[in-house]
Amino acid sequence: MKPPGPVGVTMLLAFATVAVIEFRTVLSMLGIDVAAPAYYPVAALVVVVAVAALLVVPDGEQSTPSDEEETGEGNPSEA
Repeated sequence: MKPPGPVGVTMLLAFATVAVIEFRTVLSMLGIDVAAPAYYPVAALVVVVAVAALLVVPDGEQSTPSDEEETGEGNPSEA
């Protein structure tokens, strides 16, 4: 899995912002009252850790030139 680019991280943050706000709404509907000064810093920390984890994901399997020749895959402009 390749790490997300800048657009992917921006989309993740946009969806995470909505999810954090709506999760507090759901908790409130269930009768669980969570104070905003305690909830939002913890939620922000969870989002930051999730984004950091995505950014440090290794690129996955590294292909070698011999692998590309055998499978016929690779960048055609490099040929």
